[in-house]
Amino acid sequence: MSKNLISLAIFHSGILMASLSLPLAQAAFTFGWSAQGDIVGTLNPHANCNRGEGSIQCASGGSADPDQTPFLQERVLGDDGQPYYHTLIGLPGDDFLQETYIRRGLGGAWQNDGAGTSSGGVNFQGNNRPLDPDPTLSGNATANPTRVLVRQVNSDGEFFQEFFKDTLANKPKIDQTLTTADMTATFSVDMRGLALSDMITGVNSIINTLSLTGGDAPAGLAGNFDYATDVQQPHLTAGKYRWISGSGPDNSSGSWQYSEGDFNPDAVDWAAFRDDSENWPAK
Repeated sequence: MSKNLISLAIFHSGILMASLSLPLAQAAFTFGWSAQGDIVGTLNPHANCNRGEGSIQCASGGSADPDQTPFLQERVLGDDGQPYYHTLIGLPGDDFLQETYIRRGLGGAWQNDGAGTSSGGVNFQGNNRPLDPDPTLSGNATANPTRVLVRQVNSDGEFFQEFFKDTLANKPKIDQTLTTADMTATFSVDMRGLALSDMITGVNSIINTLSLTGGDAPAGLAGNFDYATDVQQPHLTAGKYRWISGSGPDNSSGSWQYSEGDFNPDAVDWAAFRDDSENWPAK
């Protein structure tokens, strides 16, 4: 699974994993880019590929998977005592990292059989067609976000972005920085104190600054920007949105409502995010 496709997984991860009639490993919701221990086979992860820890379930169609993205998948019990799929993409130091927890059902052999994970894609079809415009096949944007925790980091030396949702009921924190020889830009909004069901309450403040640092920068502070002091007519709507539960498994396949216009993830062209130089196989 490649970086560009995995980045679509926020709130709609379509994770596949076998279910055995065995107790699940107890684990807390922690974010450390490491395995916690799954009951599938002496606490080994269900899948562990390209992480330098040996290969588990890494074949594709009966042969070695040519995708070398580091990938780990296991089942754990969360802080709430419910079973979750725990998935890791990438290794510390990579330019893309993602760690997710998504609740799975207590019954059923696979996700999305009516008692599987909290997303609305179809098993196997979604796995083979992650960019399909039909969300019932791909699972894109279908997960119940009150059943998901996620941390995602993108970085390339100049740009850094972290999306961090560490509670089930509440919204995430988003941080971005861009640092070059000529400028530094910073953006941060912490919505973790706001419930996903609350569209009325927004954040009180954000960090949004720009500093020009190159040799051609204006003298003094001219050209710099700070939202806290330089906005003449502030209109802050950050955090003013809510998720409305749907009719899919575990109330997945819901909708997003914003204070100023709505967002329909089903209308997104997910294929536009694909980079043929990084994604295999070509489809």
